This record gives sequence, structure tokens and C-alpha cells, in this order.
Amino acid sequence: MANDRSDSRLKTVLFILFVIVIVFMSVDLLQDYDAGTRVGHVLIEATIMVVALIGASAIGWEWLAARAEVHALAADIEIAQREAERWRVEAQEILGGLGVAINQQFARWDLTQAEREIAMEVLKGSSLKEIAGGRKTSERTVREQSRAIYKKAGLSGRSALAGFFLGSMLLPTRTDS
Repeated sequence: MANDRSDSRLKTVLFILFVIVIVFMSVDLLQDYDAGTRVGHVLIEATIMVVALIGASAIGWEWLAARAEVHALAADIEIAQREAERWRVEAQEILGGLGVAINQQFARWDLTQAEREIAMEVLKGSSLKEIAGGRKTSERTVREQSRAIYKKAGLSGRSALAGFFLGSMLLPTRTDS
């Protein structure tokens, strides 16, 4: 990200410098032409101006391409957000039932309220550090509570906990030969 910013700044500076060269070279060419300066000198200055025009044009095209890419990415993000919202709405009833079923299993394992909250965060994919931050407790405390959850559930850890709830729910994909 920082490299993108510095690269963008460099391109901006180069573009401005090219434009300044073009302006000054144009003014100088007009003055040289009016003064009757030798053709060789005018050709050298015209070449410098053309090179500056090419540089400015190249950077301008890059800007336009980058802008088009940003717009395309923004459109993709919007589509993904709409799809996620549609999925959430469609799955709301199922997810509500799943939440009830998970809580019932937590009760069968005799988890405390704190352990239930931590187990739910673990199922959501939160790290121990994230859970500790959200609960305003130490990571060590969350780690110990997680171990207690796995012990009460008879599971080996985070993956086994997720597998317990998700393993039987996910249908295998069909592949036709």
C-alpha cells in the first residue's frame, strides 16, 4: 500500500514536470521561431517537447487505466456485498435455527456463559487475541477457557469444534463422470 502511494506520488510529480517542460518548451520554441533561430536548435527543442509529451501521455494513460480498474473493483465489491446480503437474508431462518441448535449443544456440554461466548467466537473464526480484545481480558484467559471448552466437549481443539458443527451440515458436492 505504501509503495502504491509513493509510486502514485512519483507519477504525479513526473506528470507535472513533463507538463512544465512542455509549457516552457512551447514558449521557447515560439520565441526562437520569431527570433529566426537556427533550424537545428529549434529541432532539438521540438524533440525535447515531443519526448515530454510522450511521457505525459504515458502517465495520463496509466492514470486512466488505473481509474477504470478502481471503478471495476468498486463495482465488483458492490456486487459481492449485494450477494452476501442476499445470502444472509435467504439463510436467516436456517442460521437462526442453527444458532439455537449450537446453544443446545453448548448446554449439553455444560458450558458456562463465558465459555459459550468464546466457543461462538471460535466458531466464527476469531483468533484468541481478537476474542480477548473483545472481551477485555487476557489472551491467556481466553486460551484457558478454550481448553476447558474442548475438554468438556471431548474435542481436540478449534478445528474439531468447527468440524463438530459443520461436518454433518455440509453436503458433499456431486461430480458426474
